[in-house]
Amino acid sequence: MVEVEVSALNQAVLSLTCSFFVLSFISLFMMSYVQKGNPITTNFNKIALLVTATAGTVYFCMAMGFGITKDAAGHVYWIRYVDWMFTTPLMLIELGILAGAQPTQTITLIVLDELMLAFGVGSSFSVEGRWPFFMVGLLLYSAVFFKLFTSLQNQAMSQGGDRKVLYTFVANRTAEIWCMYPVMFALCECTKTFPEEIEVAGYAIADTFAKCGIPMMVWVSSLGGAKEPRVEPILEEEAATP
Repeated sequence: MVEVEVSALNQAVLSLTCSFFVLSFISLFMMSYVQKGNPITTNFNKIALLVTATAGTVYFCMAMGFGITKDAAGHVYWIRYVDWMFTTPLMLIELGILAGAQPTQTITLIVLDELMLAFGVGSSFSVEGRWPFFMVGLLLYSAVFFKLFTSLQNQAMSQGGDRKVLYTFVANRTAEIWCMYPVMFALCECTKTFPEEIEVAGYAIADTFAKCGIPMMVWVSSLGGAKEPRVEPILEEEAATP
């Protein structure tokens, strides 16, 4: 693997992000010992450990100048796609666990996700085919979310209880954060509207929220048990009391 020199600012951002992932991994590992026995969130957090470990390793490599190549327009952080090809399927498996999804549903999501990333790689390294690759990847990206908010959401709703509440929360947060990625890709990698420093910082923020923030919030919610908000009925006798 050839080392490529990155700017001091980018190295600082990448190193700081790596530190966040290391701290998140340690925190999730320690928190697993005080888990309240909810099997749904226990399995979720085990996969979250793999996600943070993988992302932390990749950010360490980028901070050291590895996994980066140069082209006519600047640097291409290709190892970022290696990270996503491992971590995004794991995140989809997390959602499948929360929804109580069938294996075929989860496998379909993973196949769509990997195809989406493959076209993203093609867009990064192709000059003439950059936009066609990006548009096909965007269609596959839309297909992933269509599956998340149709078949998997219906599965979670049919389960009810903790699965319904946790799946709705995690799926919504994941969708909100993942919306940043195609926008960043179009503005930073396709059109070069923003400089490399914005690209590195933007992806780092999105990765940190998606891979550290969501598991932490799920763990906190599991301490008291995920409960669906409800309005308590008012007894007629109490309502009639002046």
